[in-house]
Amino acid sequence: MTAFRISERRACRALGVPRSSQRYIGTGGEPEEELLLRIRALAREHPRYSYRRIRALLRREGWPVNLKRVQRTQGRRFRQDPVAYLESLETSLINQTLPP
Repeated sequence: MTAFRISERRACRALGVPRSSQRYIGTGGEPEEELLLRIRALAREHPRYSYRRIRALLRREGWPVNLKRVQRTQGRRFRQDPVAYLESLETSLINQTLPP
């Protein structure tokens, strides 16, 4: 806008764009990959834990995680490979019932 010597207000008006969107600076998002890896690791360690329990563990570790995000991740885990998911549950049940 400085190259054309026109104000931001007039340029946005001519383009039909709100000035607030012109000035918007994104936050960069959250560390999504690290969180997903941690959710998967906890789910592997504790295959019988529900998404609510995994969220509680994450909150104790200091992750500001939403319940819905953990639920979606767990659902994806089941939808990607339901056989492997059910086998991991069976294995955890067997390991818990057998004496060491």
